[in-house]
Amino acid sequence: MANLRKQHLWGVITDEEFRTEHASLERQKRALEGAGAPLMTPNLDRAAQLLSALPALWQHPGVTPEQRRELAREVFEEVRLREGRLAAVKLRPEYATLFAYSIWRYHVVGGDQSF
Repeated sequence: MANLRKQHLWGVITDEEFRTEHASLERQKRALEGAGAPLMTPNLDRAAQLLSALPALWQHPGVTPEQRRELAREVFEEVRLREGRLAAVKLRPEYATLFAYSIWRYHVVGGDQSF
């Protein structure tokens, strides 16, 4: 931008060339500023630890059935019951990576820690 101003002041480029080039540089600058915004990456280790505490939270006496339903609606796209017992779940896509990471990180397969 500074070089463009100097070229305009010295008469190397016309007013119209200056305006056109200045507008172009401003657009590029805004695009770069938007692209340079820091990305928020989730702390998967911490999230996996919280996820491993989910059974205790679910069974806590202070949690109401409505709160359990809301949590299930938030995390799961589909829940299947068979004879009153959980048979299968389909995670919402935004939570699939977290559950996969938790299973990998904590080697959760079957047993009391199953999801």
